[in-house]
Amino acid sequence: MKFDEIIPHLENLSARELLLLGRRINAVLSDRKISRSSNNPVSDYAEHLISKALNLEPATRSMRGYDAIDEKTGEKYEIKCRWLSSSNTSRQLSAIRNLESAHFDYLVAVVFDADFNVDMAVKVPHASVKGYFSKHTNSHIVYADAKLLAADKAEDITSKVADAAATLG
Repeated sequence: MKFDEIIPHLENLSARELLLLGRRINAVLSDRKISRSSNNPVSDYAEHLISKALNLEPATRSMRGYDAIDEKTGEKYEIKCRWLSSSNTSRQLSAIRNLESAHFDYLVAVVFDADFNVDMAVKVPHASVKGYFSKHTNSHIVYADAKLLAADKAEDITSKVADAAATLG
């Protein structure tokens, strides 16, 4: 069933009704163990897909600096995502603070297209993560683009992540 068939009059809902619908959607995503917070569900979705695709264990929500861990090796993963839309095609990931402290072993960047299909997913060792430092945000800025994909020892994991997405209901 297509989304437009499920909610044929979405544009007629009030702002409050849309927010209530969003709240309910977040609750269902949480019940399905896809979303782990009440924040933007796209980030939680990316973390869920990466954990599934790479057989990782999600970090507890209180952990700073990484989002998942490989329990066999102890390697830590920082997961960042970007959702592209017609109004925002930027591939800039959210800020990476304290990059020099090496609080993760791998950065995984996921880019979703406007329809939440996996456009790109890349796993990059910490030592290969390069970004420019922004004094304004006190963080490193990294883009999920061809340059990141070409980083030393970067691994294109797009098909693994897309396969993980295809198995979700």
